[in-house]
Amino acid sequence: MNTITYLDAEKMVLDWYQSNTNNPFVVAFVDSTCENCADFENFAVAEIENAGIPVHAVDVRTTQLAFPPAHTPTTYWYFIKEAPPLIKKGAPPTKDLLLELVLKVLKVNRGESTVEKEFF
Repeated sequence: MNTITYLDAEKMVLDWYQSNTNNPFVVAFVDSTCENCADFENFAVAEIENAGIPVHAVDVRTTQLAFPPAHTPTTYWYFIKEAPPLIKKGAPPTKDLLLELVLKVLKVNRGESTVEKEFF
């Protein structure tokens, strides 16, 4: 997991929307003192990145945010430009649910399904 500033995350998202690529990535808002964030990093990040989806973390303890998230970790999944990011709070409860989410994200990203079908 790559730690970045909020401004770096903002630039990354804007560049992604303006680019010709549609490569998925995750921006996670974490708190370096949060047990759930440590669980997320230890349990989920490797699984997400092993599936080819980079995870970038913004530490709310070291980065000034005008509007910090109400919960940490909060993840923003950017995977299809036609829809807003998928927002998840907390660490996934099980590895199976995490892998199911990752597979759905990749399926929509590859054009094999739709956001509506997979998430609603």
